[in-house]
Amino acid sequence: MTPRRRRFGVILALVVGALFLGRWGAAFLTERLWEARVSEAAAVVGTRWALYRIGLEILGIVVACGWFVFHFLAANRIARTAEQPFVPGLTHLLPESSRRLVLSSIGMLFGIAIGPVTRGWLGMVLLAVRGVRYGAPAPLLGDDLGVFVSRLPLWDALQSWILALVIPALLGVMFIHGLGGTLRIARRRPRLAPRARWQFAALLAMLALTLAWGFALGPVRLASDHAGTLGPSEYLFRSSVSELLAVLAATVAVVTFLWGFRMKFVWALSGWAVLGLAALVGQVLVSSRGGDASIQPPQRRALRAVDSAAFSIRLADTQVSPVGSRSPVAALWDAETLERAASADSAHAVYIQPGRVRVGSDSVPVWFVLRQTPHFGLNLVAVADDRTGPTGGPMSLRWGDSLFTPGLVPFYQVGPHAARPGFDDLDVDVAARGVPLWSAARRLALGWALQSGRVLRATSSARVAWRLDPTSR
Repeated sequence: MTPRRRRFGVILALVVGALFLGRWGAAFLTERLWEARVSEAAAVVGTRWALYRIGLEILGIVVACGWFVFHFLAANRIARTAEQPFVPGLTHLLPESSRRLVLSSIGMLFGIAIGPVTRGWLGMVLLAVRGVRYGAPAPLLGDDLGVFVSRLPLWDALQSWILALVIPALLGVMFIHGLGGTLRIARRRPRLAPRARWQFAALLAMLALTLAWGFALGPVRLASDHAGTLGPSEYLFRSSVSELLAVLAATVAVVTFLWGFRMKFVWALSGWAVLGLAALVGQVLVSSRGGDASIQPPQRRALRAVDSAAFSIRLADTQVSPVGSRSPVAALWDAETLERAASADSAHAVYIQPGRVRVGSDSVPVWFVLRQTPHFGLNLVAVADDRTGPTGGPMSLRWGDSLFTPGLVPFYQVGPHAARPGFDDLDVDVAARGVPLWSAARRLALGWALQSGRVLRATSSARVAWRLDPTSR
């Protein structure tokens, strides 16, 4: 590589790095400013959480990049230094320095694509480190309910991530050895150079161990996903199948590793064939049993204990209506009818949701209608669901009143900058309840992070608010 091309590559890498770092810094600042609008304590917690999460992401990227670069460069070195390659290969098409640069770049791309998955593990890691205990045993597994909350999610994520590292590395190494001449098919049999055999044996053994880990997690997954539908006998059968598959996969890993010591390839191939056939037969056997089974009274009591611990409530054996409770009143309105009623006189319904309001000592069922009107702006209407007006129309309640009024009268007047369902993504205005845009640097950072030209064009007296829909907030 000429010095000019090397300088161009360094400049390009610096520009790309600056863009990524600037985007991350703008997003980081934007999130912290949004949290500071809630409270300073929220901003402190959010900052700590974001730093931990970016640390996990960087760790995942470094591990993934190092993994792929190491295996790709090792495969290239084996192909280059093989004493008697089976075929000359294609390594002569590029000089050694260019081959290392290309393979390192490809490995870095693989790592950058797979590594950042770890940024979503922070909650799982903290729960696993801290531990969660409910004091209620799981009906099928017998361990505490906290196992499913604090350990199983992290185990599942880690096993899937390792698979995502091993399989692409194995395919990439196979491709490099094929180009380098240390792997070929002769007489319907794969032929490998001795040092290439070690690399393949190590990767295949790791793949088998990862599959064994997944099979070993089978009983825990069953107890987590099917606690209310599987009886003890069916759970014992399915968990036994998973455990047998785990033992078989671990055995295949050992046989594959021994293949690296010049054991015959047919033994390793037979082990993988048996593992695939056993997994298929086990799936067929499990599917053919019909699945669900009747839940016995002891297991029902255990499930009630689990629900009571999870939701901090006490569930009775039977549901008994409280003495003196009134019979429920049939609903008189529905969302479609109220939408037509609220859309008269150039008004339209923005959002409709059932709920209850306190009127005196009673809790009355109502429909909350968020209504946009040309004269009164945006207002919330509480329509009674158990009564109608003199002409059969809706009756609504004013804030502070104890009686319903015929028609659609505002229950609460909603300001133009208040968070509400269906709000736009951004509110840029002088009176917006958000972050002030008093400097060009802040407008640049917020506009870059929020991807909004309105923020960039805003005046220094304006404010910007976002996440104004309650669901996103």
